[in-house]
Amino acid sequence: MGVKEQQLGFSDWEQRTVAARRTAEWKMDAAIIVDCNKPPVLQSGKEIKAKVSYGQRHLAKAAGFHWNSLVPQAWVRHLSTSQRERLPFPVELVDKVNG
Repeated sequence: MGVKEQQLGFSDWEQRTVAARRTAEWKMDAAIIVDCNKPPVLQSGKEIKAKVSYGQRHLAKAAGFHWNSLVPQAWVRHLSTSQRERLPFPVELVDKVNG
């Protein structure tokens, strides 16, 4: 293996290590992220607003929430009740009239 391949290999390893460390720091279980990013097929769901601080916005983003999409200046996403219960941060229902 040449130097270039070793450098690429280290880079891949480093990226995986950083991603694993960030996931651990965020206290996000990979299963939660995967489950929350599945569309709520055949399940009734509602629009949910993530109640996260600026420093915690990565949690909402990792769980599939979108910024400024349905409600101005909020992380919002359509989730079923079972998906909501597994989130590691507080959420609230979106009032369609007031956002």
